[in-house]
Amino acid sequence: MNPSLRGKRILVVEDEFVTGELLRRCIEGAGGIAIGPASTAEAAIDLAVREQPHAVLLDVSLLAGSSVQVVRHLKASGVPYAVLTGHAAASLPAELQAALCLEKPIAPGPLVAVLAGLVSG
Repeated sequence: MNPSLRGKRILVVEDEFVTGELLRRCIEGAGGIAIGPASTAEAAIDLAVREQPHAVLLDVSLLAGSSVQVVRHLKASGVPYAVLTGHAAASLPAELQAALCLEKPIAPGPLVAVLAGLVSG
């Protein structure tokens, strides 16, 4: 059985337009409700507060900085998240090294499976 994101709100935090759109389509294709993509930490936090996502898919490097500020907000709010990066886990900021990390590029199947795990747990 294929994992489903039916009705689950997933915030996409990604500063590359094409990648953000691909992630959005993948989420929607699995029945999820994609929020964003947000390209800055400030926009991501604003959307997280307003939209109350079930989970967040978070790129490490954003316009005007990193996603560390977003992770701090998500941890304080209890929102599950996965980090999406093209960098080695050891090179990530300390706040992100313990996070569930997905390597770019990622195929839709594994991405949806990870997100489904986040929203069901």
